Amino acid sequence: AKQGEVVVVVVVVGLDQSQESEERDRTKITLPGLQLQLLDAIRNATTSPLIVVLMSGGPVDMSWAKDNANAFLWVGYPGQSGGQAIAKVLYARVNPSGHLPYTMYPGDYSEPGGPCST
Repeated sequence: AKQGEVVVVVVVVGLDQSQESEERDRTKITLPGLQLQLLDAIRNATTSPLIVVLMSGGPVDMSWAKDNANAFLWVGYPGQSGGQAIAKVLYARVNPSGHLPYTMYPGDYSEPGGPCST
């Protein structure tokens, strides 16, 4: 790559424990706040490959990443050494070969009238 050339863009999105925790249930499974708008803006601003890293303890609608990102990495809440572990995966030093511990449904799955509503 030439100096100043963007080779890849990595965007970290997700939830924190103010949005999900043992005592707190979410009412939507979509990304909170302006995160989808941020992803759209970044995707529209670059032609470089885009890697989306998701931090969450539970399922989040990641349809956007499926349709727009070149790669997607779910990292849970990775803890103290999480940044180093994520970097090892992104730099292909480690291949975690894992599977998600749950299904990531689209956001409308939990909306009123959706398959999950009662």
